[in-house]
Amino acid sequence: MSKKVLYRISLDPEKDADVIESLEKCPRPLRGEYVAEAIRLMKKQVFNSQDIQEEENKPKEADQPNLDFGSFFK
Repeated sequence: MSKKVLYRISLDPEKDADVIESLEKCPRPLRGEYVAEAIRLMKKQVFNSQDIQEEENKPKEADQPNLDFGSFFK
């Protein structure tokens, strides 16, 4: 059996009421996996959106000038 890592977090009851409610609805033995899956999902969404932004920011090949460096040395 693998060793588990303990994390302790604090939530603001006013600001994070929706998060607290969701955690309290989840059975205690499943809360760790619930949080882990939520983080994995968020990572996937963040990385996918970063990849999309990087693709949008890359210049398209048609936008790049076609340079012949050999002509500079003639």
